[in-house]
Amino acid sequence: MTSPLLVVRSPRFRSARAPGGEWLKRLLLQLCVQAARDATRIPRWPESAVHALRRRLKKLQSLLRLVPPGPDPAQLQALRAALRQLKAAVAPQRDQDVLVALARELGLPARPRRALAAAPVAPLRLVRALTRQVRALDLGGLGCEEVAQRYQKTCRRAQQAWKSARREPSVDTLHDWRKRVKDLHYQSLALHRWLRRRKRLRHTHQLGALLGRRLDLDLYASRLGQDRRRPPRTLLAEVEGRRRRLTRRIFQRGQQVFTRPLPRLQPPARSLR
Repeated sequence: MTSPLLVVRSPRFRSARAPGGEWLKRLLLQLCVQAARDATRIPRWPESAVHALRRRLKKLQSLLRLVPPGPDPAQLQALRAALRQLKAAVAPQRDQDVLVALARELGLPARPRRALAAAPVAPLRLVRALTRQVRALDLGGLGCEEVAQRYQKTCRRAQQAWKSARREPSVDTLHDWRKRVKDLHYQSLALHRWLRRRKRLRHTHQLGALLGRRLDLDLYASRLGQDRRRPPRTLLAEVEGRRRRLTRRIFQRGQQVFTRPLPRLQPPARSLR
């Protein structure tokens, strides 16, 4: 059966200023500036700053997927590796914040937070190095046609991940689906001037948030299983019940997003580089 994502009549870009290499590079550099600001806030507001920094990095990763490999794929690979390194640097702090927040929500005593090692020097240094790599990225030859093709690839991958999660709603398939939903949402957000689908943006945002919540509960359940002290059965039952209810809501929202045709970008007669 043909995917509804592929048979919809595509809207044309509604402006001659179609998305191309210069447009995308401006967005990437803006995100780098915001990421540097987040990194400087880590010592004073570690929880909110780390959360904001990770969100910024996910947006960068998603928008970089609009860039085809090109003649120098090593440059793009190095940039993606730098992003992964930066995300890994702040991941322990973020995981700890998630566990503390869930424990508080469940009415349990939370262990005290530990400061992120070497903050803010390590994250800020990595962000500055990342910014230099983005500045060196040559996107001058990227046109709106390539952007449209890469966006369609994101749509297909998101729908495939949804189908996989429906067949087997495991931690791994839900995690992969969430990544694809985030890519779809952040790219659609960047392209909203040409897509004009605000309701769709709300739905993908809500779906990504629900999937993130489910994965937080998965992390909490995993830590409970690793605890040497046997957790109370009532706590295990409460966590499992929340996961089941959340999973039902996730697939209800997924139906709204993926059973209706998503718009395709159709390039105009000319584009600004």
